[in-house]
Amino acid sequence: MKDTARTMIMNDELADAIAKRLGDLLREARLNKKLSQHRLSDQVEINTSYYSLIENGEVNLTVRKLMCICAGLGIRPDVIMRGLVDSLETSEIPKQIH
Repeated sequence: MKDTARTMIMNDELADAIAKRLGDLLREARLNKKLSQHRLSDQVEINTSYYSLIENGEVNLTVRKLMCICAGLGIRPDVIMRGLVDSLETSEIPKQIH
């Protein structure tokens, strides 16, 4: 396998791991606020099925959408991003950035 292809695969795996962890962090925040996916998605005007995909790490979340969800949760986006950075630093997510 060429280095370029290997790097692309590793970057895809890293992106998938980050999306999954981001979804986990959003789920944790939502549950801490005692909100259902349906209620939160209604609040932030996101389709419930789409929001479920976000929490399952199956969607490439935009910054705009992240800000909207955080507003619905009553938390600042940097709280979620700090959790993501902490995950990177504690090796919960592979550190294979190329």
